[in-house]
Amino acid sequence: MSAVFLELFNRAVSAGWMILALLILRPVLQKIAAWVRCLLWGLAAVRLVLPIRIESAWSLVPSAETLSQNTVRYDAVPQLTSGIEALNSAVNERLMAPYFRSDAAVSMNPLHFWTEIAGLVWAAGCAALLLYALVRLIQTKRRVREAALLRENIWLCDAVASPFILGVLRPRVYLPSGLDGTAQDYVLAHERAHLARRDHWWKPLGYLLLAVYWFQPVCWFAYRCFCQDLELACDERAVRELGLAERKAYSSALLSCATAGRAVLACPLAFGEVGVKERVKRVLNYKKPAFWVTLIAILLCTLLAVCFLTNPKTAQEPTTAGDLPPMLTFGEARYVAPEKPVTHLPYGYIRAGLVTKEQSGDTNLQGHDYFIHEGDDPDMPEDLYVWQECGTAVAVNLVDSTQRQWAYVRWIRTGEDNADHFTAKLLTLDDVVFLAEKGDSLTWGDFENYDSQEVGSGLYIRQYPIDELFSLGLSGQWDPASDDVPDRIILSARDGTGEVVDLRDGARAVEAYIAAHEKNPVERPYSYLDLTVSDYNLTAPVGSDDLALTASVLSTNTTRIRVEATEDVEQGAEIYVYLYNAEDMENAIQYGLITEENRSVLFENLTSARVYRVGIGVKESSAQVSVDISDDSGPDEAWD
Repeated sequence: MSAVFLELFNRAVSAGWMILALLILRPVLQKIAAWVRCLLWGLAAVRLVLPIRIESAWSLVPSAETLSQNTVRYDAVPQLTSGIEALNSAVNERLMAPYFRSDAAVSMNPLHFWTEIAGLVWAAGCAALLLYALVRLIQTKRRVREAALLRENIWLCDAVASPFILGVLRPRVYLPSGLDGTAQDYVLAHERAHLARRDHWWKPLGYLLLAVYWFQPVCWFAYRCFCQDLELACDERAVRELGLAERKAYSSALLSCATAGRAVLACPLAFGEVGVKERVKRVLNYKKPAFWVTLIAILLCTLLAVCFLTNPKTAQEPTTAGDLPPMLTFGEARYVAPEKPVTHLPYGYIRAGLVTKEQSGDTNLQGHDYFIHEGDDPDMPEDLYVWQECGTAVAVNLVDSTQRQWAYVRWIRTGEDNADHFTAKLLTLDDVVFLAEKGDSLTWGDFENYDSQEVGSGLYIRQYPIDELFSLGLSGQWDPASDDVPDRIILSARDGTGEVVDLRDGARAVEAYIAAHEKNPVERPYSYLDLTVSDYNLTAPVGSDDLALTASVLSTNTTRIRVEATEDVEQGAEIYVYLYNAEDMENAIQYGLITEENRSVLFENLTSARVYRVGIGVKESSAQVSVDISDDSGPDEAWD
């Protein structure tokens, strides 16, 4: 319902500008023929009905899409794009930012929720107006069921006070029984003009549009004016061959059939329904329009059609080699996002703030959190990650673009030094087999054009996502410009077997490994790394401050790490557990104590996908005690 309402809302706003222009120009337009004004209302109806896609430099519509569906559904801070900067600024800063900012913990954006509610309210209003028209139609049919046929489609009825037409496919003209012969002739001339102009079609269609766009205030004024112009156009058609005396008689008939003011109706088409005073004045003063007046009227219709039936031209960025992708701008640098979204922020990246309007450009990312690498220039970083809605992650560092979720998207600075990032692509199993053909000749440079993520300085410092099951890890010193070779080039399957293969074993070994594992299910249960105290000689002199053991842990899917003794702790023994950043072993971030009564320590509020060091020391000698280190969420990597 939200999508339907937003589509109608944007059409209503775009058409509203044309309707507003017609209402403002109405005093001037009164000097032209009424049929021209009816034609202009028809153009406004076209704008309401059709999804206009034509762009023109002559367009006076400020914005083709005031509130886009993508903005409502996916933007962290939805933005109004009315085309009027002052209005945008006021609404976005005072309404959107404080009240409709999305929360990553909530599945639906606040504005998306409220547009769903608005859609339900719109549907209720639309149904109410259509039901009102149906009730009035039934009442009218009951009132004329005793009518007597005069001739052809003309009926006389004692229960009606004013002539009208009822029916769409088989219209009937109903006249009051007491109408004298002269007045009857003039009334029939007017009603025949209605039939000739097919007004018994256009008025119900106009009411149907009003029922659909009832939430647009100017549509109510437009419908009322449209009904008046229908009557005036028929008056002009009926009296165009009449002299002054006959026009006076026609005006008398009009006055005798005038009805008290009543609400706007879908039907019937009543002879004396609206604007009787204005109609009498125009009938008495009627003159055939000159040719030049008609020509000007036609030109006016054409001009208004060009100005209001087209959308403003979309701003295009200058380019020399095809269309450029959406870009962020920081200082003089511009950034693109050619790489796949990832589920976890890479090691070393810290929050730098929110993307500003100037920085967001045409990306609709204003108000989103962004992250840069520690030590990088915040005014012009080499690259950055933006927390935004995109594809759904199906594995660490792999996102399914057919679904939607929040993830980290890497934006890379453009320019000659970063041109290679435009060609970065996701590694495939075919690529892996091809690379394995080189065997021992593989270097860091063979992998520089593939999408990867830096995960720290531990066992694997670069990870290359392939699919949900397979990934490639490289360890060593990263230097794509040199001929250095990685220490290890490991293809692994996330199937719980623990088996891996090194690409330097050759293509046949890699193909055999893929064939043996590609049908295995992806392992998703939690796994823990057992660190047995006795295996690491977890003993130390009483009172020693030295650590008996340290281990690196990569927190992959959570912000919590748990250290637990898996065996009973001897009475009086105390095991101190410290948590450090991998790069700083001087100052512990958190610490805890394992004792006989308290066998576990939980470290919380950590940064996801960061490498930590767990340090363990003892105050008293302990016997055989094993310790689990895990992140409470999924497979971890830990090493000495």
